[in-house]
Amino acid sequence: MEKKSSFHLPDSLRDGWRRTKQTTKVKLGKADTTVDDDDYEQLVVTCKDQHLLTKRLCSAIHAHVAATKSAASTGQQLAQELMELYSDSRAEHRPLAKAHHELWTESAALSSRYLDTLMEQRVITPLQAQLEEYERLFHLLEERQKRRQDYDYYRTERAE
Repeated sequence: MEKKSSFHLPDSLRDGWRRTKQTTKVKLGKADTTVDDDDYEQLVVTCKDQHLLTKRLCSAIHAHVAATKSAASTGQQLAQELMELYSDSRAEHRPLAKAHHELWTESAALSSRYLDTLMEQRVITPLQAQLEEYERLFHLLEERQKRRQDYDYYRTERAE
């Protein structure tokens, strides 16, 4: 018959305490642990590496988009400076500077909108979905580890 404690612990605390005891017993050599096969461990390592690479890729894409927008903005500023340089209505190159300014203004707006929608729809959204899948997978791996510890605990208890 199992002893009833005088105070009640929530299941999550009791489970955490049991897993901590099991981990300690394993580290002290007083209990066995279930060993995963090498393929599983390699898959977990590969998954973690892929997750890290995907996060880096997302950061690089965001940096690229920001740099591209900055380049468009700089081109637009250059066109504005040329427009100011030839602000005199009698300046020979005024029509060219005005056309250049209009072209850069339109181009910067279009490229920014196009880049935002294209990158968002075709690259960033799928990568974010993939990162969410990795988080879900890591949660499942954590749950698996807890169940393994529970299995080892009960197996040790039955052996005693």
